[in-house]
Amino acid sequence: KPPVKFLSDQQLDKLREALRNRDNKMIEHRMNHNLWLKTRGRPLKPDYEELECAEADYLTPLATLIMESGLRFSEAINLHWQDIDSDNNTITVLSSKTDNHRIIPLHGGVSSTLRALKRLNKANIGRDTERIFVDSKGKSLQGVKTAWNGVRAELDFECDWRMLRRTFGSRLIRNKVPVYEVSQLLGHSSVKT
Repeated sequence: KPPVKFLSDQQLDKLREALRNRDNKMIEHRMNHNLWLKTRGRPLKPDYEELECAEADYLTPLATLIMESGLRFSEAINLHWQDIDSDNNTITVLSSKTDNHRIIPLHGGVSSTLRALKRLNKANIGRDTERIFVDSKGKSLQGVKTAWNGVRAELDFECDWRMLRRTFGSRLIRNKVPVYEVSQLLGHSSVKT
C-alpha cells in the first residue's frame, strides 16, 4: 500500500491562509455590495463585522472542524446544533460507518468558529437552523465541491477531506496519544485500522 498522506504543519498553515483569503474576498465583496445597495435605498445584507464573524460562510468552519476533530466529511455536514455540548466543549457524532456514537472534545477555536457560523446562518437566513452546515437558503449541504476546489487551486500540494481527517490522527500520534484513543476518536471499528 502507498503511505497514508497527511498534511505537514507548513501545509496546514498554507491551507488556513487560502481559506482566510477566500473569506476575506467574500467579506470584501459583501461590503462593496452593501455600499451598492445603500446608494439605491435597498435593504442591506448582514454585516460580518457586526456579527463578529471572520468567516464568510460554511467552508472555513467545516474545514476547521474536520482538521481539529477528525470527523469524516459526511459526519461533519450532517451535524445538528443539538450535537454540540457547549458546557463540556464536546461534540457527539453518530458514525456514518459503524452506527456507533462517539464524543469528541472540541479544541482550538472550533467552538467560537461554530458560534460565529450560527450567528451568520441566522442573519443570512432569518432564523436558527437545525443543522450546522447549511446553504444560503437554510437547506442541508449536500457537498462543497466548487468552493473546496477553489481553495485547493491556490495550494501547491494535494489536499482532500480525508487528508484533513488523517492529519488530525497523525498529529495525535505525534503528540504521543495512545493508538487506541486515536482509533476511538476517529471512529474506527478496529484499532488495526
